[in-house]
Amino acid sequence: MAGIKSFGAYIPLHRIAQKEIGKAWNSGGKGEKATVGPDEDSLTMAVDAAVDCIGNNDRGDIDGLFFASTTSPFMEKQMSATIGVAADLNRNISSMDFSGSLRAGSNALKAAFDSVKSGSNKNVVVTAADCRMGVPGSPAERALGDGAAAIMISDTDVAANIEGIYSISDEIMDNWREVDDQFVHSWEERFIITEGYMRVMIEACSGAMKSFGVEAKDIAKFVSYAPNERVYWQAAGKLGFDYETQVQMPLFSTVGNTGASFGMLQLVACLEEAKAGDKILFASYGSGCDVFLLEVTDKIAEAKGGKGVSTYLESKKMISNYNQYLTFKKLLPDSVERMPPIRPPATISWRDQNSILGFKGSKCNKCGHVQYPVHRICSECFSKDESTEVRLSDLNAKVFSCTVDNLGYGGGASPFWAIADFEEVRARLQIADADLTEVKIGDSLEMTFRKFPSDNDIPVYGWKSRLVR
Repeated sequence: MAGIKSFGAYIPLHRIAQKEIGKAWNSGGKGEKATVGPDEDSLTMAVDAAVDCIGNNDRGDIDGLFFASTTSPFMEKQMSATIGVAADLNRNISSMDFSGSLRAGSNALKAAFDSVKSGSNKNVVVTAADCRMGVPGSPAERALGDGAAAIMISDTDVAANIEGIYSISDEIMDNWREVDDQFVHSWEERFIITEGYMRVMIEACSGAMKSFGVEAKDIAKFVSYAPNERVYWQAAGKLGFDYETQVQMPLFSTVGNTGASFGMLQLVACLEEAKAGDKILFASYGSGCDVFLLEVTDKIAEAKGGKGVSTYLESKKMISNYNQYLTFKKLLPDSVERMPPIRPPATISWRDQNSILGFKGSKCNKCGHVQYPVHRICSECFSKDESTEVRLSDLNAKVFSCTVDNLGYGGGASPFWAIADFEEVRARLQIADADLTEVKIGDSLEMTFRKFPSDNDIPVYGWKSRLVR
């Protein structure tokens, strides 16, 4: 039976306390939310979540990559193809993008399940990410956080069987963004909750449980998307679930509502705590509702190898003030803005994509010498075209030396650079999310996918290092 084989997540390091946002608008606030750094977006988060999900699974067995987001950095360019290269997947994969709805993540999961169940694919990674913004000072600004989740759907070594899927479609103008809108818009709250979310969620989950032949008492955990925490608990109560034992603790006060990835992110958190035999009812909302019934198998322990939600929740750095948050969101200019570097031509980016997007070096087949980036000629024995590409993105390194580039353009990103020692090869890499006082010679580094500034506002993507989270 097809189901979930592995899962992963990514939550940005940076958090802002709700009270810091409140200070700017003469109000209070409890909890915090995650926010992307100046060199992060939905694509970078999706890559890091996908890599976390893949873990030690054989990349050669993965034949599908689906990306879901309402905030893709490109209106016309397939991001799943980019993620496939960054995650070092084969070219003969099914790559698809899902967008336009907060249900995009669960839509992609359903498509992956149908594809695997039909035999079209064997292993499909679904990665969802969002970094939506509300108008400054609005309730949406408080509620919306940033994050990503990834789930691999397979028909072998399944950690949680998908016992059934139930969907309904519903037309309502509740939340929207037009093509040129920067911020999320919404209709009057009571209407969109009562006649939108609550009506549809209760109808879909009740219909799903009847269709699946289960009752609320049979469910170990209920987990779902919701616009806010109050509504989340209300829906669970109306469906008959016990607050103390049957409802997954939500991430509203620690991460925020992460849009198309929020339901999947909560599901990953649920699976991290699940045990064999648990039945999980997972529901996602957005112009309708998708409901999944999962049953956890004895393979669940093997699927818990990545960082996941729990590790990323514990690893955080608080943003000191609201203005810094606005700068990260590109709503205020960087105070040290300088002339950005010239964007590399598309021809070079295409030719060197394995080195740039895939972060690969070359290992000489004759002498074993490793170089980065990929070279045709070995610098040790000078043999030509006698090398094999090796992936560096999932390796840790040590800080061999480091420096601060105070003159270079950072676009608000970290100005710290390191010579990263991978034992067999060294590479000059930017250290993301770092302060000068945090970096020391010998510190462990891990790789993270980020964007680089360019002269025409078209993002350039590649790999940076960061202190191990």
